[in-house]
This record gives sequence, structure tokens and C-alpha cells, in this order.
Amino acid sequence: MPDATSQFLNYISSTWDQTIPLKTLWTLQFTSLPEVIRSVDTILAGTERTSTSVAKFPINKNISDLSYSSFTASTLLAQKITFPSDSLSVNTTRNDNMGGLFGGYYSSQRENYSSINVDFLETNKDIIDFIMRPWLIAATYKGLVEDNELSIKTDMIVSLYSKYDQNNWAGRKNIKFEGVIPVNAPGDTLNYESSNNAAIIRPVSLAFKRYYVLD
Repeated sequence: MPDATSQFLNYISSTWDQTIPLKTLWTLQFTSLPEVIRSVDTILAGTERTSTSVAKFPINKNISDLSYSSFTASTLLAQKITFPSDSLSVNTTRNDNMGGLFGGYYSSQRENYSSINVDFLETNKDIIDFIMRPWLIAATYKGLVEDNELSIKTDMIVSLYSKYDQNNWAGRKNIKFEGVIPVNAPGDTLNYESSNNAAIIRPVSLAFKRYYVLD
């Protein structure tokens, strides 16, 4: 007769839905990045690029147009992402002159989201300096008000996968962020210290309107 540990392991692996997943396989897509980048280019042409001889904050449209396999949205390389937390503010009622009785508790409000952080795996044509930084600067001129002109927001979809069988992978869930826009793109640091040729990882903070989980 199998012991308790064997029974438990058989139980959690009996169906794919309850098998322990691999968290290291995921993709990051921006649904309308090419359109956003064209808007960014137009905005910068009338603001930062006052001289036609110098293309300040140039954009590499080849990066924004990249899609992988059957994906139709732009797929960028990322090393790490921190998802938002959901929280509810809870207070208690006053219970004056009621001895040892506790006051009742009630919900105050759903807490607002802050920005999320994404660590991008840098390419030869930097994702940060040739996509995110011009995009952020254009947003400072355009603002976030929807006016049906020169949209600079896009949706972002994080798709998580896990192994289905020996040769196949299956999607676990999708997390979709609406109205994404970069709000912080830190500068790089260069030095002459010895390097082991490790990959370049650079962070960006992204604000968003709302997010939700999809099956």
C-alpha cells in the first residue's frame, strides 16, 4: 500500500490542472506597440526634435514590430516582472462604553495600484533607449487624457506556461494590463571593471489603468 507521501504526489499529478507548475516560462506582449511607437515618433518630431538634422531620442521600429511564431502582438524579451498586489482597506467601528465587546469591521476602499516593474533583457538596439525612453518622454508632452488622437497607451499581456507532457507546453493563465505606459526608465551605468559577458538586464516601471487575470 502506498504511503501518505506517495498518495499525495499521485494526487497532485493526477490531472494537469493541479500539477505543480513551472514558473520560469512566460512571454510578454504589447498588443498595439507599433501604433503607439508611430504616435511617439510624431509627438517627438514636434517637441524634442526641433532640428531636422539631429534625430533626438530615435526609435527602432524593428523592435516594436517583432512578433514571435503565431503571436500577432509585439513580443519583447524580459527577465523579471513584479505583479501588482490587491488589497482592501478595512476599518472597525467605534464601540464606546460597551465593555469588552469588539466593534464591527467594514471595508473602506479598494487600494489603488502603483506601477509595476519589468526587467528587460537588453538587445543590441536597446529596448530601453530606443523604445521605452522615447515613449516615456512623449507621454510627458501628450499626457494620459484620451482624445482619440495619437494614442500612446497599449495593453500588455503576460502569458504563463507549464509543461503539458514530454514534448508539449500549455498555457496556464494570462494576465492582462490595460492602458500601459512607461513612467520610469533609469539611466545605465558604465564602468571598466572586468565583465563575465553576462546579459544586460535593465528595469522599467510601467503604469496601467487596470489589470485582470484570464484563464
